[in-house]
Amino acid sequence: AYTAKLQAWADVEDKWENFLSQIEEMRELPYREYLKTDHWIIVRDAALKRALHRCQLCNSPDSLQVHHRTYARLGYEKPEDLTVLCARCHARFHED
Repeated sequence: AYTAKLQAWADVEDKWENFLSQIEEMRELPYREYLKTDHWIIVRDAALKRALHRCQLCNSPDSLQVHHRTYARLGYEKPEDLTVLCARCHARFHED
């Protein structure tokens, strides 16, 4: 039983190391390439669902984009790191 627990813990450590390695690989990608990853597609879709497929500023359902409020956790974004914006609001946001 003890050996099985040690093996289970080793498996968890291996999975964690693999996860960290994947994050590091994603963080090294050019940003435009990162936006094409399966990871980003899943994260983006989750953000759109949380926002009910509406711009979080003007409530438009058109031309939605997911804006990074911070790049500090790129590859392991928290929900609060992302804001769903329509293309018009997103462009205005980047004017400042």
